[in-house]
Amino acid sequence: MLGVGPFELSPDARELRRDGQPQALRRSAFEILLALAERPGQVLSKRLLCERAWPGREVSENSLQVEISALRKLLGSGAIATASGRGYQLTLPVQERGAEALPLLGRDDDLAALQALLAEGGVVSLVGEGGVGKTWLAQAVVRAQAQSAPAVMVALDGVHGAEAVRLAVAQALDLAPAASLASLTTRRGLLVLDGCDGALQAVANLLAEVQAQGAVVKLLTTSREALRVPGEHRFPVLPLAPEAARALFLCHAPAPVPTTLYQNLAGHPLAIVLAAKAPASGPPRHRSLMACFELSWAALSTAERVLLAQLAALPQPFDQGDVQALAADASPWDQIETLAGLVDKSLLLLEGREGGGPPTYQLGTLSRLCLQQRLAAQS
Repeated sequence: MLGVGPFELSPDARELRRDGQPQALRRSAFEILLALAERPGQVLSKRLLCERAWPGREVSENSLQVEISALRKLLGSGAIATASGRGYQLTLPVQERGAEALPLLGRDDDLAALQALLAEGGVVSLVGEGGVGKTWLAQAVVRAQAQSAPAVMVALDGVHGAEAVRLAVAQALDLAPAASLASLTTRRGLLVLDGCDGALQAVANLLAEVQAQGAVVKLLTTSREALRVPGEHRFPVLPLAPEAARALFLCHAPAPVPTTLYQNLAGHPLAIVLAAKAPASGPPRHRSLMACFELSWAALSTAERVLLAQLAALPQPFDQGDVQALAADASPWDQIETLAGLVDKSLLLLEGREGGGPPTYQLGTLSRLCLQQRLAAQS
């Protein structure tokens, strides 16, 4: 549920309410409002809004203007701003009502540590496997920071290439693309770039430029692997502890539901929510575990895919000797390099042994569950 000014917007029920009363709204107008509310403060292009409201159809700008006029009449004349030549922007404050009602389960220490890191300057990168809660933690940081300074979150899902990244940032800041870099060098507050995986190098280059010009804005990113920019603080986002995992399950599960359902999910937030049969209203990458895993799989080299599939058959955790036994004729150095790549991409967890022995590896929860599902389907 999203709070949009005095209104409540339900993506699942496809309904807009005020003071508990449903508001009459055409489907196309609802889709436009939902698109704007999903990216509050950002300018969305007319083309994007038309595609959202009338998928697969060619419609005139006049049709979009009719729906915008209807929304302004319902929400208030100043609720939707026109960005000349670019599109429209929702000006009403947007809050996740469900998020406010639930505590940041098991992440209080992470939130405090992140705020301390951001205060030091540089780029802070939330890194972890898909569905582990990077976006959710970043949203909590935005809410905390917004109490004292401007905070903007830019969704980069589906964004590829340097030009597209700069355009997305410029739209979020309501600036012309050419002016966005200059603005960032003097801007205060927090800028979050969420879901950088499709444009890692472009994001890294942009942030390196921003830092080189002495920017004071706090920079937070989320991705499955680090950006590798100077001064980067890599902050691993790990699965939830058992107590927090159980609490998350109970928050989303219809009662009564056996709480044992979550116990094989190793604290993986997305897997827990899906197991609790909660409505999946997040970004498309979060609609299912397999869809989330496929994004990670697509970014792997052939050698990484082959090894990852082999590792699913090993008892967890395992060590370098176990990996070498899988393919005795393979070069140990090639295996080490491939393992390192899987660790960098958050598909393997690297753990040190007590007493300084050789490190062990363990499949991330997302990898384990989805590879097991693949193996079961093949057999």
